[in-house]
Order: sequence, then structure tokens, then C-alpha cells
Amino acid sequence: VELKTEIIRELAKQVFETTIATKNDITQVVSKWFKNLPAPNQSGKFENSIIKTWLSEIKNNFTNDQFELYLVKLNETPLKDWTDISFEKFNLIERFKGYKKQIEEYTKSPLEVFQIIAREALEKSAAECDSEATFDLIMKDWWNSLAVMKQVEQYSPETNLFVSQILFPSATKTRYLETIPQAWEKIEYLPNHISSQWESWSNNDARVVGGNYRKCIEEVVRWKPPVEEKQVFIALGNLYLDNNKISDIVSLYLEVKKWFELLAERTKIANWNKTEVNISNFIASLDEESTFETFIFEESVSLFNLPLFKEWNDTVLGSYIDKFTNLKNKLDEYKRPLFELVEVYEEKIKDKSSNEESFCYKLHSNIQQSDAYKNKVNGKEFNDSVSTIIYETAQKTATDFNLSNIIPLISEELKIDSNSNLWTDKEQKTFITSLKKGVNNLIKWKFPEAEKLKKAKTKVKQEILILQASLQLNETQMRKVLNDIIEGK
Repeated sequence: VELKTEIIRELAKQVFETTIATKNDITQVVSKWFKNLPAPNQSGKFENSIIKTWLSEIKNNFTNDQFELYLVKLNETPLKDWTDISFEKFNLIERFKGYKKQIEEYTKSPLEVFQIIAREALEKSAAECDSEATFDLIMKDWWNSLAVMKQVEQYSPETNLFVSQILFPSATKTRYLETIPQAWEKIEYLPNHISSQWESWSNNDARVVGGNYRKCIEEVVRWKPPVEEKQVFIALGNLYLDNNKISDIVSLYLEVKKWFELLAERTKIANWNKTEVNISNFIASLDEESTFETFIFEESVSLFNLPLFKEWNDTVLGSYIDKFTNLKNKLDEYKRPLFELVEVYEEKIKDKSSNEESFCYKLHSNIQQSDAYKNKVNGKEFNDSVSTIIYETAQKTATDFNLSNIIPLISEELKIDSNSNLWTDKEQKTFITSLKKGVNNLIKWKFPEAEKLKKAKTKVKQEILILQASLQLNETQMRKVLNDIIEGK
């Protein structure tokens, strides 16, 4: 007993610089030292098993016998196994000096705090939050899972401070353990007994801070706009389905995507950016569900000049649906501008037309200058069905020659759809090639006996001039004689 008491007294003197009389005095000495430690040091996480056991005994007094505690439980080599008393006592005291130093110099790890906050705020275990980066990702994943209109600073001051930092480009520790708590302290959202310096937090302090984060998260989750998202999904769904059961963004997106895929190819690839930015942005948004949702609640709202979604009421919702209906109808009823065909036709021509009308006027003028048109030949003379269609249409429509008249006729001959809006690239190429060939054949057409007629004209003219001279007729008289002969008088 005397040896044990001597060892305990020596331990108190060298480790805690305190003189004690009995073995039980060590309890008070250690307790006083422990109570003066900062909270993080008292609740710190240590790897050393003896330190863990010692701190647990200090807090809970599991072992009443101090000889049993210090010379057996907390001793790497129990007293009964000592062979060299002086050497073993020296080692025991040095080890306790080291334990005490580790506890006093302990610095709380940010990860410890993050794990507590993650558990309190989002019910994540320590295993699920194994690094600062993971904590950051947990917060960002939660934020990104929210509906778009909830991702706005529209809450209480403390919650706005929190959400403003989620995507802010700075270190995780800076945002969640410094910037936010320090800002909360200024608006008195952090309890008075908790310092804004996270290093000094006890585990209980960290749990309180985690509870504050949870309250902010709950506020965001509970928030609802005057008009709920579901109302928008249902109202838009009614535009695309008769028996509408759409009530979420996923179902709406899939239904709109299905409707869009069934539109004519030329409607989908039309240059809407040139004429209708609303439609252009709408089509672009259909690439992904997330971009579609952004279009629904942000882009389209801006393009339609409506208030922010969170400020909507039923009247604004009605106006929004009217504008969206108009957008949909424009796509449903779209008719391809025929000038697009003109642009393809004249792709390699320098003198390009400015519009469909000028193209048709120029084409009709060229046809009227042709031998075929002047001599009113039979359309079958061309040996080309498309040339015949163009020629006969030009003959019938002296002042109203346009593409609308010839497209259906040529399309029927080529066995392609008469609606150019439905043409594939291959069908368009077939039409343009046939049209060019038909026009070229018509304009370049000549009488087969053109050379004979040319010689006959020359000879007849010579004979007429001889006859006119011999009969002493002037030009007017000669012309009347010839006209009378032609008319059979």
C-alpha cells in the first residue's frame, strides 16, 4: 500500500504539480484540472485507448479505487508485473505527462463539427459524412434537389445567410463554420453562450449550431409560393393531354417531349431564333429535364414579361397559360416559309432573290421569254413532266405565278408529300433538282425543225422583196397582202 500511495503522490506532484496526502486526493486534483479545460478538449476525439478510458473515468467515476484506476486500468504494465520499480514508475509518470499534454493541446477537427452538424441538420451518419468535401456535397445535393423557385434568397435573415453560402466559391470550413455562424451572431440567431469561433465549441454547442441549420433547412422545405408548382404542371399538362394526370415536372417533361417529337421535322429545325426567341428557347430547353424546369419557372416567365413565380396569383397563372398556349399553337400550326426553298434553289446563284415574290416574278419572266411560251407549243413537247407542269401553270396564271401553285402538282408527280413542311432533306433535294431541270428544259426548248424554218424564212423574205419591187408596192401594202393570204381572205 505504501508503494502504491507513493506512486500516486509522485504522479500528482510531477504531472499536476500538486502535493497530495492520500490516494483519493488525486481525484480532486484531476477533476479540477479537467474542469478548467476548454470544452473541445474535454470532449475531443483521441486515438489513444488509455486517454479515452481516463477521460471516461473522469466524467463518470466508474472506478472508485484510485490504485485500481491508475496502477492497473491506466497502466500499460500493471504494478504486479513490475520488475524494476524505479524504472516502471518513471515510465508511468512520463506517459501521464504525455496524456495530459495531448489533452491540453488538443485541437478540434473541422470534420468532427461537420459530422455533428450533418447528423443534426440532415440526419447523416459520420460514415456518410467522412470529409469536408462530402459535407459540402451533401449540402449542395440537398439544395439542387429543390424546385427552382425555392433556390432564391426569400426567407428569414438567418436562412438567407445560410442559402447564400451553399454555392459560394470559398472553402467549406470558411462558409459553414465561420461566415455563417459569425453572421448569425450579429443578428442574434446564435445563442449567447456559443462563441462564433467554432474551435471553442463543445459537442453540445456543435449540436445546437446543427439544430440552427436544421431549422433553416426546414424553413426552405416548408416554403410554398401563392401558386404551387403542381398547379402549373396540371395547367400546362391540360395543353398536351385531354385526360390530364400530370402533377409533377418529370411527367410534364416526358409528355411535352413526346408531343414535340411528333411535330414535322421542318417545324423542329426551323430558324426560330430569327423569328420567335420564345420558341427557340423552349425547344432548346427540351434537351434535359432540368433545363426544361428552368424554362418553365424562370426563362419563360422573363420572356413573357410576368412577375417572378413566387409572386404569382391565379390571374398571373392564367396569363402565363395563355402565352404558353400561343407558343404551342405556333408550333402546331407552323407552315414553312416557301422562301426557304428559294434560298436552297438559288444557293449557287449570284443574283439572289430578296423574297418569294421576286423569285417567282423573275422565273415567270424567263419562261415568258422562251420560244415555247411565245409560240404556245403543246406542253407534251418537252418530254419532261415537271417542265410541262411549270409551262402549263405559267400559261394559266399570267399574273399570279407562285410556288404554291406548282408545289402540289410537282410533288404529286414526284410522289412526295405536297406539304413541304413534312419533307425530309432527301425529298427536298429531289424537288429542287427536278424543279431546276424542269425550268432549264422549258427555257432552252427549241423547235426540232428550227434550222429548216430559219432557211425558209430567209428565202421567203428574198422572194417577197422581189415581188414587192416588181409590183411597185410599199411596205404597208405588202404587209396587208401577206396578212390576207395568212388569214385566207
